[in-house]
Amino acid sequence: MSCCVALGAQDLVLLLFLLATIPCLALCFWIWRRRRFGVLFWVILGIGGVCWYAAQIPKSVITLAYFNYAGIPLTAPREELYKNIGVLLMGAISAGVFEESFKFIGLFAFRRRIQTLRDAICYGLGAGSGAGILEAVLLSGAAYSIMSANPVEITPDILAGPVERISATLLHAALTAIFAYLFFAKRPFLGFATSAGYHTLVDFVAPWLLGSGVLMNIWAVEAVIAAFTIALYPVLFQLYVKSKSTPMEAPAVSPASISPEPQPPQSSSP
Repeated sequence: MSCCVALGAQDLVLLLFLLATIPCLALCFWIWRRRRFGVLFWVILGIGGVCWYAAQIPKSVITLAYFNYAGIPLTAPREELYKNIGVLLMGAISAGVFEESFKFIGLFAFRRRIQTLRDAICYGLGAGSGAGILEAVLLSGAAYSIMSANPVEITPDILAGPVERISATLLHAALTAIFAYLFFAKRPFLGFATSAGYHTLVDFVAPWLLGSGVLMNIWAVEAVIAAFTIALYPVLFQLYVKSKSTPMEAPAVSPASISPEPQPPQSSSP
């Protein structure tokens, strides 16, 4: 505890936010080593983060437009926003639609390098991890700035944010992987609907549980988010096991493998 006091609340939260990225980074490193991917895997991870960041632009525009339309001040307390169903729906839907579609852009750019459905799952996990890791880093900086300007004591509740980042980062990774699998399995609309719909559901349910008073304990809400995340990984594992490491498209037949067609017997001339 003396270490925590020496660090200060803002320093401890910053450190924990950064440590929350380790599980997803470890997952990516394991995939990279096991599948023997090259530098492209880490490039896609970085692009996934950049594309997620770009998705915040249309999200912000829609948020400002809705707040202006509904007459909601931008300085409204978070507790009041959590009680507004319109705000929750707008935020959840825009997050699901824009973040899931933008995260996939980087993966789509390298689609010719993805040869199997297992590749699609692994590269999807990388792209989604990049988004979650960048989000955690940015939130750590924001939390540090806010807590430095408004010092608070260290309590269990303020540590919920860094813990939530573990679930959120792994959620980003799994949703992008499922989208990638279904896209390269020639079911792109199902892939987008699944990832965006699930993302929307999580982003709506978690704040609604707090705002409606169904759950008053922040750690109970974090447990719900963790359950949503954990539920995806058995499904993703089954998809990985069932998908064969064979090319997604039939390889071109080489001329040497084509057997000559039988020729009709030619009659000898009299």
